[in-house]
Amino acid sequence: MAWRMPALEKGTVLLTYELPLNYVSDLQLTAPLNWMYASTITDRELPYLLLYIKSRFNSTTLPSLQPGEPIHLQYRTVEFNGSTTDSVVIYKDSDGCLRVLDSLYANAETVPGANYFLLNAVPLSNPGLIQTQAPQPVLDETLFGAEPAHGWCYFYEKAELARQRSDWEGIVKLYDQAEQGKLSASAPVENLPFIEAFAVTGDEDTAIKLTERTIKEQKTLCPALVTLWERVWQIQGSSVRAQTTLQEGCEP
Repeated sequence: MAWRMPALEKGTVLLTYELPLNYVSDLQLTAPLNWMYASTITDRELPYLLLYIKSRFNSTTLPSLQPGEPIHLQYRTVEFNGSTTDSVVIYKDSDGCLRVLDSLYANAETVPGANYFLLNAVPLSNPGLIQTQAPQPVLDETLFGAEPAHGWCYFYEKAELARQRSDWEGIVKLYDQAEQGKLSASAPVENLPFIEAFAVTGDEDTAIKLTERTIKEQKTLCPALVTLWERVWQIQGSSVRAQTTLQEGCEP
């Protein structure tokens, strides 16, 4: 999370259906969330909140998934006051990296088969609440332990952060570094920011190679790949090779 979201605007709610953690509730995760991004809280107003839609939907805390819905939580001696409009929707498979969902780069097409409530929350997600130029937070090792080794997820999270800034060259460099470390995607969807970066920067060969690999490993991502390439074509014009790859790979 710290790799992908170096800082958040105060009042941000992180929404997810649930995370692949045993015996840990959303409110238990709200504590370390605030330790990460607001380590010096001096009053009883929580700056950040993490909610499981599975547990909180249709309750006084999260009455609906409509924009502008007030979110209020009283938790022991502290409270949070926010809005569904100030939300970032996150998602994590047990085997994959943490993902920030949004309506542009990581919409419902990128999570095929996901829970209905999670998909309904995606339009609420506002990545603009992530301060992309902020330095990565320094986390207290007594609370969080040492920073994990920079494996695949490190490069993926940094690539997603770079894509949010439209730093396509930076994403290509991150992929090259991951390749040097003999690292590869832990889930096919994690190829998407790199496909787009290679396509935008003119390396169509690598973009198509990664597209073919993604289709082979998870064909249900075809709609997301088509949407991705259509974004590229709006900038650079259509590509017969890429169109053929999608048609041949995604045909029933």
